[in-house]
Order: sequence, then structure tokens, then C-alpha cells
Amino acid sequence: KAAAQSEGAIERYVNEQIETRRRAVKEQQERMASAQSGQAGLAQKKISLTEEKSRLAGERPGLAAEYAEKKAVYDDKLREADAKRVEALAEDKGVEGTGKEGKGPIYRQRMAELRLVQGAAKIAEERMNNAKGRVQSVEQRLAAIDRELALIDGDLAKLKGEADTAERRIQLAEEAVNDNS
Repeated sequence: KAAAQSEGAIERYVNEQIETRRRAVKEQQERMASAQSGQAGLAQKKISLTEEKSRLAGERPGLAAEYAEKKAVYDDKLREADAKRVEALAEDKGVEGTGKEGKGPIYRQRMAELRLVQGAAKIAEERMNNAKGRVQSVEQRLAAIDRELALIDGDLAKLKGEADTAERRIQLAEEAVNDNS
């Protein structure tokens, strides 16, 4: 009599255990699917960042060459300004040029030339700084991309681990169901 009554309780218990395992498998399947979709999204972002990095890395040598060119022009203008300053000083002291001491017409001409060269040097400096800014901007973006790629790699590894763990748990749950059958 007791065995007959316990048959329903045993059946309910077994059904509950089966349902619990099914729920656990479904949860792990959802976890695995979520991890896999996260991996796919991160993989796409990684591809996009890698392409941007390649493009920027290709632009960098040209920008660096442009900066070097602008810097050379600026340095030439500074040397030219220094030469004009020395010529004007030598004319003022009567050492070179007319040989007469004082700030005569040749001195004033050299000073006017100096102001022109200094103006050109200022413009060359601005162009050089603009080129330098573009190079630095590309270098900063490349560094930011490298940091972001490192984070993505870490997240991908974490999601892969979650998916692998979920898959192992599903296998264990299925093996437990098969063992009990």
C-alpha cells in the first residue's frame, strides 16, 4: 500500500529532476548563445579597428615626411633670419658692408629684410606645427586603437571561456540524464 502511494511521489520527484536539468540545459544554451553573439560583435569591431589601424599606419609615413619637410623649411628660415640679423649688426658696427658705423640706409634695408624673413619664419613655424599636430593625432589614435584591441582580445577570451563552460555544463547535464535513464 505504501509502495503504491509512493509511486506518484517518486514519479513527481523524477519529473521535477528532469525538468530541473532541462531548465539548467536551457539556461546554459542561452548563456552560450549570448557569449557567441558577443564574440561575433567584438570580432566585427576588431576587424573594423584593425582596418582603421592599417589605414592610419599607411598614412603616418607621409605625414611624418610632410612634417620633416616643413621643419626643414622652418629651420632654413631661422638660419636666414640669423644671417640677416648678423648682417644688420655688422653694418651697424661698421665691420662689414659699407664699412661705416651707424644705422644708415643699408642697415635699415637689412632690418627690413630681417622682418620679412622673420615673417616668413613665423608662417613656416605655423605650417610645421600643423603638420606636427597631424602626425601626433595619428599616433594618438594608433595608440588608442592598440589599447582598444587589447581590451577586445580580453573580452573575446572571457566570452570564449563562458561559451566553453556553458557547453561543458550542457554535456554534463545530458550525461546525467542519460545515466539516470
